[in-house]
Amino acid sequence: MKSSLKRLLLIGSACLLMIFVVSCVQIPTDGINMPVLKAKVRIINTAADLGSLDVKFDGKSVGTLAPGKGTNYQTVNAGRYAFQAGSEAADTLAVTTDFQGTYFVATKNAANSSRFLRLQEHLLYKPVPSDQMAIFVAQMCPDASFKVDLVKTKTADGSTTTETLSASLAFARTVGKHFPGTGYNYTVRFLDSANNEWYKMEISPVAGAGNLVVLYNPKASLSAQKFYID
Repeated sequence: MKSSLKRLLLIGSACLLMIFVVSCVQIPTDGINMPVLKAKVRIINTAADLGSLDVKFDGKSVGTLAPGKGTNYQTVNAGRYAFQAGSEAADTLAVTTDFQGTYFVATKNAANSSRFLRLQEHLLYKPVPSDQMAIFVAQMCPDASFKVDLVKTKTADGSTTTETLSASLAFARTVGKHFPGTGYNYTVRFLDSANNEWYKMEISPVAGAGNLVVLYNPKASLSAQKFYID
């Protein structure tokens, strides 16, 4: 009888001790603070079927953009956002974590049913290497394809070499890569199937950054603009 009583007293004491210990432990009631994931976005208007228009991002106007004009980069939280061209219905598109790049307002036609097209220039955590430069070409002329040549001119002696970036870059397609950031000047040439030049754009080296060349408008009124990639 006495041994059973002692056993009960020991069990009771152990339970009281456990209750005391648990009551002294501070259990967090708030959720874990997750890092805010970022992206950098800009918008360039190349829509030949719309012309100048008010562009909205996340319900807010980023300005009236003429064809060939664009916004500055904007740092945003990664997520899904409404992109709207003029009075058209908004498109809800994903802006992914660490994305840096451009959303084009594009011409809609038989070859392209999307109003907004996306180009990733690089990831935020992986910028252009300090000894290189990025050169991207966006072909937004809606009624043609072009051969895209890059002429590299050595600044030391003026000698040139030519590299074909695309044998036939179709509407709504992009191409690009990294090149030496010093020691060369560059020229992007747009050629038809008979090797006739329709447009060219001179590019100076920018080590650790780059240039985006955007071809836009129908072929009869072809034009291009150059945008900085940071």
